[in-house]
Amino acid sequence: LNNNYGDVWTRDGFVSDGIDDMMLSTLAGNPNAKFIVALDFNAPQWWCEENPGELAALANSTPDRTNASFASEKWKKESTEIMLQAIDYMMAQSYADQIVGFKITGGYTLEWNWWATSGVYDDVGDFSQCGIASFRKWLKEKYGTDQALQAAYGDSSITLQNAMPPSAALRSDDYLDTVITVQDHPQMMDYELYMAQLKADTIEYFASVVKNAIQDRLIVGTYGGYFYMGGGYEFTTAVANVYFQKLLQSEHIDFIKSPWVYGMRQIGDSAQFMGPVDSLDLYGKLWIVEDDTRLNLQLQSAKQDENAAVGWTRDYQESVEILKRNFSYILSKGMGISFYNLMWNFTDDDQYYGVIGQMYEEMEKSLCIASQSTADIAVFVDGESHMLIPYEEETANSILHVSVLQEQLEELGHIGASYDMYLLDDLKDGLVPEHKINIFLATAMITQEERAAIESQLQKNGNILVWIFTDGISDGKTTDIALMESLTGMELSILSTQRQHTATAKICNIDHWLTNGMNLNQPYGVETYDKLSPLIGITDRTVTTLAYHTGTTKVAMAVKDMGN
Repeated sequence: LNNNYGDVWTRDGFVSDGIDDMMLSTLAGNPNAKFIVALDFNAPQWWCEENPGELAALANSTPDRTNASFASEKWKKESTEIMLQAIDYMMAQSYADQIVGFKITGGYTLEWNWWATSGVYDDVGDFSQCGIASFRKWLKEKYGTDQALQAAYGDSSITLQNAMPPSAALRSDDYLDTVITVQDHPQMMDYELYMAQLKADTIEYFASVVKNAIQDRLIVGTYGGYFYMGGGYEFTTAVANVYFQKLLQSEHIDFIKSPWVYGMRQIGDSAQFMGPVDSLDLYGKLWIVEDDTRLNLQLQSAKQDENAAVGWTRDYQESVEILKRNFSYILSKGMGISFYNLMWNFTDDDQYYGVIGQMYEEMEKSLCIASQSTADIAVFVDGESHMLIPYEEETANSILHVSVLQEQLEELGHIGASYDMYLLDDLKDGLVPEHKINIFLATAMITQEERAAIESQLQKNGNILVWIFTDGISDGKTTDIALMESLTGMELSILSTQRQHTATAKICNIDHWLTNGMNLNQPYGVETYDKLSPLIGITDRTVTTLAYHTGTTKVAMAVKDMGN
């Protein structure tokens, strides 16, 4: 039910025509169909025109696409009233018993991406009237007085009445460049946390509304868990679920839905979940992949080779093999899958329906078999670490952040061993079972509580811990190389912040089991990225050196035996 197009929400109030058309036409095709109904909480266009102060806004330009800001209380109230009427109407119809749940959606692309800022790389938000008022309210709750706010910001001119979202300049970093120095950017850190909490609170609010309306008799889910799709500032602020654990802890949310990572879908790729799927098991929730792989049926004029990363295939054979690969992955993880055709009917062919029918049979059988992970490898990601990615007008830094997060997933798909993916918060809460190898991907912010959990739960029994780039450079209060040293147990140094080095290293030791068989002359890393900052060197004389930063004799990769 798409509010943005006025399906059920008109100037005159709620209308039901679109609901019956959708439900009855589906039942005409399959009288035994079950429904999970998507409820779009976005505002219709006419509402946006009448309520300009409630729309997400940019600092310096007019957005190409906008809708209600997540800060708008007026939008939340009025969209809730309409959707409650829609739910009441559906549950009173003859098809009510065939409704098994609801999926709540909103934001740009319906996936809770921030309006106005999604896809925008040269401006920042949210400068709407309601957004500014909401941020000031948040600051009031955190600091209480002007004096406390001024002391935190080091600025006597800022008050709880005139505080504004930080400018792009205040969200940039002139020192480390690719990671924020927290102690120098209190306004940015406050605003990133506010935005993250507001998105999670908005989703949780609508989930609670729907769950209470159906008296907890049906399942409720939403889009979420977007961690791996990109790496620049736009992604981290507009798309990423920084406060994802709140959704996992919610008693009103039963499933999380997201597509496969874009860029890893073609034949020969591994296909990857968008986020830490194994965390959902810890909370008794289900991850459902929304498979929108493009396949080969539509837009034949498109150049398949150039678009293969999002799933365009060249023929039926490739398409079937990709569908089988995707299904095998979710089956092995105990997850769910749905097929999303968008407007192009990607799977509208008897061959594909036949494959999907076989999948359905296999899934039914799998439900009768108890299973659990046997993985010895844990991969940790962290939502709050996204807050440390600074704003930049160019997208160069996204190349680096994608390389230390998203592209590592493709490598994991080729290691020949299974692995589990968790939120770092889960480790702090004591929920993660012990694994022999523990890999940290783009976890730049590791709090003191999380450090204590790593020490007590992972640093024992001969376990291996793998650190990459700036893991642990901040604890959320400061950014300092000393925090990395205490975390890794290695002496480290920032060699340069001049953005003059490639993100590559050359192996110098092939006698160690970790590098045996690698090429001494081949640079490893992102050769196209020549603006690495900070350049971090390992200065510890007790380590075993494995690689140097390309073009230097500075240690880029090393291993250290910690005794236990």
